[in-house]
Amino acid sequence: MYLKDQSGHDLLEGVGTDRDNAATQQAVIVYAGTSLHPVVDETDVLTLSIDNNAVVSAQIEIALYYALGA
Repeated sequence: MYLKDQSGHDLLEGVGTDRDNAATQQAVIVYAGTSLHPVVDETDVLTLSIDNNAVVSAQIEIALYYALGA
């Protein structure tokens, strides 16, 4: 799973890949080697993509939380 901005940068910083298919998982999104979170501007255009789903009847639930401000 990827959440990309208009320039193609993955705002999930790679934590959306290789998720477990049976267990609920949570992941904190921070830039590698820092404690900084990616910033999303209200004018950004975001695209959510789900990859490698070959099961026709598969279901997915995504809860995405974000905070305003930088």
